[in-house]
Amino acid sequence: MKSPLADAERDRLIAAMLPDVPFDGWSQHALRVAAERIGVPVAEARALFPRGAIDIVAAFSRWADRQMLDRVEAAPPEPLSLSRRIARTLRVRFELLLPFREAVRRGMTVLAMPQNAPLGLRL
Repeated sequence: MKSPLADAERDRLIAAMLPDVPFDGWSQHALRVAAERIGVPVAEARALFPRGAIDIVAAFSRWADRQMLDRVEAAPPEPLSLSRRIARTLRVRFELLLPFREAVRRGMTVLAMPQNAPLGLRL
């Protein structure tokens, strides 16, 4: 399901899942708990992530991308070389994900599975 509304709903579900991911991983159980927590029907939540954990991890990566870009664009412009702009952007990404280290680790275990390697390379 590709639409701005679906993306917003995915973002809400990802944010609601983050406290549970260190314990439950990017699982259907964590998705169900998050959906119930924010009042989204479980069937709708599952429809947003039809392939399960791999779709949830991909959505988490896209969520982190958007958060990173928002923070970089909100920063005052500085005359930096390309390599310094890249370094600053990566630093923002790492700082953004620091509180979610276990969620990132759990996501990497999903992406490390051979059948998920192509997606892992694109994210």
